[in-house]
Amino acid sequence: MATVVRPASLNSSPAGMGPLIINLDAGSYRETDRLEWFAGQPDPTDDSHFTIRFELNGKPGIVDGWLKDDDTVAIETRK
Repeated sequence: MATVVRPASLNSSPAGMGPLIINLDAGSYRETDRLEWFAGQPDPTDDSHFTIRFELNGKPGIVDGWLKDDDTVAIETRK
């Protein structure tokens, strides 16, 4: 899940804007599946874009995310 958080300021506390579930689109999952997430990385050419690498049963993948103007996050698994 991804959660957008509005940072705190001098006059306000941080506020969560809501969760978003990431679907890896890898078919059905089993209890024995191994999913490993790596640290997200900002896109140096686009302030609204980031990527997150993952491995599902040793197979690498990448999730792209974009922070939208309405403070939601669009998530897409690369094919």
